[in-house]
Amino acid sequence: MTISWGDRQAMLIMPTELDPPTGLVRDWVGSALTCVSTLARMRAALLTAELVDNARRYGRGPYVLHLSLHQARRVLLVAVEDELPEMGAGWPVRAGLLILEGMSERWGVEYHEQGKTVWAELSLAESWPLRSAVDVAVDEGDLGDP
Repeated sequence: MTISWGDRQAMLIMPTELDPPTGLVRDWVGSALTCVSTLARMRAALLTAELVDNARRYGRGPYVLHLSLHQARRVLLVAVEDELPEMGAGWPVRAGLLILEGMSERWGVEYHEQGKTVWAELSLAESWPLRSAVDVAVDEGDLGDP
């Protein structure tokens, strides 16, 4: 998928693995999304923290965080760029990826010459259904046969 940027955008450049701290990144997300509900801001902050943590853990800085609001579709696109053109040490299936899978409508990775961009779309609809880790595992066939 080619990333489709929305009608309202915000960008944060994170120069290192520690700067700015994850708590400040979450606060920045909340400040950037004052036009959406409190619940949507909280979900966006959690999803963003997971994407940023994975980029910092398995990528190479500097890192660029993009928030892009598609008002007509009621979707927020969260994308994190880093300068490592591959997935790094490999993403083990941990709680972070289960959170990403469970919270997002869809997500993916785009590779480019300067590195990669990991993105996720978050529904802003108030009737947003949280997919549980069990639902995700069943979809992926991870639970095996009973």
